Amino acid sequence: MFKPKRLDGRSTTDVVIDLIKDANPGDVFEYDAIIHALNIGSSRDYSVVDARNAVIRSKSRLSREHQRAVRNIPNLGYKIAAASEHREIAIKHKTRSDRQLSKGVQILRGVKWDEMDPESKHAHEGTLMIMSELHERQQWIERRVKKIESIISKINCPA
Repeated sequence: MFKPKRLDGRSTTDVVIDLIKDANPGDVFEYDAIIHALNIGSSRDYSVVDARNAVIRSKSRLSREHQRAVRNIPNLGYKIAAASEHREIAIKHKTRSDRQLSKGVQILRGVKWDEMDPESKHAHEGTLMIMSELHERQQWIERRVKKIESIISKINCPA
């Protein structure tokens, strides 16, 4: 049977969101402060790892419901990002996504086909085809956007 770990029934994600949602850009929440908030009314003691996990789980709701993003400050905690930093954070996620998709395609290509049964081979080929096409389209869009940005830059700042 499910038993809440916190007297008020809130999840760790809810606690982090309540702690951070009204903060101002540049405000820093050290791990100790996050852990303290998590421990209030709880039947257990939280660690830095628990605090990190709670913040990570809260990021999408913070963005969606409160238009806030957080940046990790290694060995300290998290900082509320300024609105002007959201683009940089998004680009970092996109870059990481590009790398992950490329690695996924590489893993799918680097398989010993003769070790697969026909059903697995068929499913693998389909996945490889879809992911390869997705990766190629993503690269094509990236090249096109760079070309358009270059043209716009030349129009705005003629040499």
